Amino acid sequence: MNGYVPVAVTRRSGFHESVHWGAAVAIGADGTILWSVGDPELLVYPRSSTKPLLATGMVEAGLAVTPEQLALVCSSHDGSPAHIE
Repeated sequence: MNGYVPVAVTRRSGFHESVHWGAAVAIGADGTILWSVGDPELLVYPRSSTKPLLATGMVEAGLAVTPEQLALVCSSHDGSPAHIE
């Protein structure tokens, strides 16, 4: 797995039950790498995993929504009738 390293291991009865691979990086305000595990230059496609982070910024910037609307902002959806409901 190019660029990924074990980031979590589940152990059971003294044995590795599962290994979770990943890469992570923390950057400073100026963009310098402060800490990393795995390849800090790895390109990823986060898809919906960043929606709660984006919603936090919108709320802090003044977005006023109901809790139900905020849940929709944070969720992954395609506007289907079930999601609209």
